[in-house]
This record gives sequence, structure tokens and C-alpha cells, in this order.
Amino acid sequence: MAEKTFFNDLHRRFVHHAAAQRLHRIKQEALLAQIRRLAGQTGARFQLVADYAKRLEEPLRISQDFVNTCMRRIPGPIVLNPQRWDAEPHLNAVFLDAAEIQGLLAGATALKTLFAEQAVLAHAFGLLVARLRQKTVFGVDQKGDILVRDVARKSVYFEDHLILAVGASLAHTHEKTCYEALAALVVRTLKEIKGLKQWKAELEKQHEMLELLVRLPVGQPEEAQQQRQAKQVLDRIHDQLDRLDTGIGSPEDQLARMVAVLASPEHHLKMRSVQLRINRMGIEVDGQTDEPVNDIALAEFSMDEEQRRVAFWVQVDRQAMG
Repeated sequence: MAEKTFFNDLHRRFVHHAAAQRLHRIKQEALLAQIRRLAGQTGARFQLVADYAKRLEEPLRISQDFVNTCMRRIPGPIVLNPQRWDAEPHLNAVFLDAAEIQGLLAGATALKTLFAEQAVLAHAFGLLVARLRQKTVFGVDQKGDILVRDVARKSVYFEDHLILAVGASLAHTHEKTCYEALAALVVRTLKEIKGLKQWKAELEKQHEMLELLVRLPVGQPEEAQQQRQAKQVLDRIHDQLDRLDTGIGSPEDQLARMVAVLASPEHHLKMRSVQLRINRMGIEVDGQTDEPVNDIALAEFSMDEEQRRVAFWVQVDRQAMG
């Protein structure tokens, strides 16, 4: 009996492992298909390398592990409902009023589609992202019994709200967020390669024009001076073109760049935890106060220190869609 139980348990573990491996391969193949599509759109040629898919496996795993670690630091899920705006600190802080939440949900096409396709689905999940803005304002502050005017305070507000990676479960939303983050790293690298190629084309034009200039016969002393300067610039452009040829010239070079980025995602995708303490007027509060305040935790992320956003997971109930 014990032996039968052992083998049944072993079989279940084997089936579970095989299913997990199969699912991993399907996801990997889907991501590689997306990479091939994006590469075709940008003119990249690294996919011409015979074993490019094999060489991307480990860098993709490293990036996926990094993204999954980052996702565990995102707070939530918070129930996103206009009726909870006054009571839920995150909603009260991030949205101007309940109407702003209603407007966001009204324009959430992905949520509407999901609820329409799954009639019995009670609630969906997503990643709410927004831009955090801060500015200095001057107001009145009370220190003891004294009323102080023109006190500099920090006003905090949020704009450009979006609900991303909509899914029928939080696990599905996590999965979609990870996929989109990996795709963003790939797009970032492909744009870099495309930008370098465009820069190379411009340098080649300048190189051609300067070569013509330095071959012209010299008459006046100022012409000789201009020609010497042109030769110096030509030498610098020649060096830049040599470096660009090394970085983007061949499919192998492009693949090496892709591998380098995906193997070190922390150099490009940044995330940090943000703690905010703000009052109902959106003013940051320091120290103790008797006024109502919202203490909230957010995750802030950016790509190459640009396009900073704050985020938290949200749950959207069907009835909140109106």
C-alpha cells in the first residue's frame, strides 16, 4: 500500500513537472514569436543567427526572474470602485474624485471586453499605473498657537491613469505584466539598434561630404584651415563608424546586444517602493497631525530612468463597470 502511494505521488509530481515545462515552452515560444515580429518591424537582423533562440533562453529566464521579483513588491490588489473613493486611501490619494474613477472605467475597453466574453466573471484584475507629479505650493500652517503664512509645501497629484494587463485572475494579470515587461526590454533594445543604424546612415552622409571637401584644391589660407578642420572631423567620424560597425553591423553583433540587455535587466528596468503620506487636499504631510491623511504604498518603475510611473494592483468588480 505504501509502495503504491509512493509511486502515485511520484507520478503526480512527474505529470505536474511535465505540464509546467510544457507551459514554459509555450510561453517562451510566444515571446520569441513576438521578438521576431518586433525585429521585423525595426529592421533588426539578429534572428538570422542560426541558434539565436537557444542563446536567448537563459537571458530571458534572468529577465523573467528579475521582473517576477519586482512584481512581488507591487502593492494591492485594491478594489477599484468609485463608491470606495472616500474610504479607500489609495483611491482617495490617486484620484481627484469618484468621477475620475468612473471615467477611467468607462474608457477601459479591455475590461469591458473581458466581462463581455466571460459572462459569469464576477471581478477582473489589472495593473493601475499613473504619473506622479509634485509641485511646491504656498499656504498657511499652524505651529502651536501661531498661524504662519506663505509656508512652502509639496503638492502631490496623479495623471494619465491606465489599467494594464487585464486578466480574469490576479495570477493571469501577473503573467501578462511579466510578458509586457520582457517585451518592453526587447523593444528598448531594438529601438536602440534602429537608432544607431539611423545615426550611422547620417554619419556616412557627413563622411561622404567631408571626403569631397578635403579633396578640393586649396587656394586661400582660410581654405587650407577649413580643409585641416574637415580632416579632423573626418577622422572622428571614421572612428565613430568603426565603433558602430562593431556594435550593430552584423546579426551576431545585434544578438550580442540583445543578450547583454536581457541578461542585465536591472540596468534598464528600475523599480522602487514609494511611501506617501498626504492629506485630503493632496499636500504631503510630515510628522504628526490631527487632520485626516492617506498613508499609501506604491511601486515606482521606469525604463532607463525615463517614463516614470507609479503602480498598484487593482480588482474591478463587474457591478463597478456600470
